Amino acid sequence: MPARLEIRLKRELFDAEGATVKKKAITYFGFDVKEVRVIRVLTFDTSLAQDQLERARKEIFTNPVTETSSFTPLCTDFDWAIWIGFRPGVRDTAGSTAAEAVEDLLGIQLGPDEAIYTSKIYEVQGHLEKHQVEKIARDLLANEIIQQWKIFERYSWDSKIGIGYPIPKVVLQHEPQVTVIPISSDEELKRISQKRNLALRDSDIPVIRQYFL
Repeated sequence: MPARLEIRLKRELFDAEGATVKKKAITYFGFDVKEVRVIRVLTFDTSLAQDQLERARKEIFTNPVTETSSFTPLCTDFDWAIWIGFRPGVRDTAGSTAAEAVEDLLGIQLGPDEAIYTSKIYEVQGHLEKHQVEKIARDLLANEIIQQWKIFERYSWDSKIGIGYPIPKVVLQHEPQVTVIPISSDEELKRISQKRNLALRDSDIPVIRQYFL
């Protein structure tokens, strides 16, 4: 079952990244933004037990002096929440580094289908319409080529579910197929090469037939 770890600066500490986003939204677009604060998200698509996850939270991913972290949603004081994460198939370097750190801490090897994915939530306070929040997400926060986003309104926010469990895993629907092709003669193989654009040279053909016969 996936798990989602959220990490944020303590409320009394200045959030420099959030303040930068706020300043740009006001300066570039003239939006009425009161405050922006950032939550880092790690989504574990692993079979780690809860005690292993808790150990990783405490010993790797959280600075107890400056940060608060939880496996439950931390968004509490906002008008809009913007989630920004990678699109499926995009390399998540920070996620790979996090997975390596967990493996080193726990002395384990994650499976080939297990991974940790990174993303962010931006808590936004202000008098904004949804199209304005969309503009902030698209023009200030995300690189549309490699990232995706989702916007949550305060009135419809589910404090138990939060953003859910965003896992940008590529799922291939294609089923590989094997076709048996008879090559009873050099001429037949030459015809197949021309039809399927294999670009075989005449000298290749007898060698290939001898290998497979």
